[in-house]
Amino acid sequence: MGKDKIFLHLHDNETFLEHLYHKASDSFDRIIISAGSLDHAAEIQNLLPDAELVPDKYVEKGPMGGLVSVYEQTGASRFAVVPVDVPFADIDVLSFFFDHCMDTACVLMDGEHAEPLIGAYGIQMLEKLKGMLERGDYRMYASLSEGVNFYSFAALQKQMAEKDEAELRAAFCNINTESDYRNYVK
Repeated sequence: MGKDKIFLHLHDNETFLEHLYHKASDSFDRIIISAGSLDHAAEIQNLLPDAELVPDKYVEKGPMGGLVSVYEQTGASRFAVVPVDVPFADIDVLSFFFDHCMDTACVLMDGEHAEPLIGAYGIQMLEKLKGMLERGDYRMYASLSEGVNFYSFAALQKQMAEKDEAELRAAFCNINTESDYRNYVK
């Protein structure tokens, strides 16, 4: 998109990050924001002064470095994950993932593709992710194998009868381009 999506604004003038933070605060006792660097963490802290931030310890290792940093710096043994470019995420689904991941992971499946940054991760994933980092393999998809629970939109809808599959799909739409931003936000 050419700009930091964290600071893009929604129609109510909240940023993507503020919107997700406030939505998640109603359902989760602890909200942790992974930041790519100390400078990025400082920018976010200015936006959300009370937020708990974790700058990446593993710089330039992508989302995997961020997840391992969260494990190591917070002592959390389980956490739900959603990227900032999914500002309309259904927090009930993230709570479901959190409640069901136990020690491994639960992630969203969209068709044949896993969405590794929409789900929840338990403590057993830490060693797998650290091992991959040490080998220089930063592909989140490669970490999703044995013991991981995958949920399609249809499977989620069956677990949450009050949810409509089309609404779930809309809630987890990534906003990656200027066109997406105009279509979904304005």
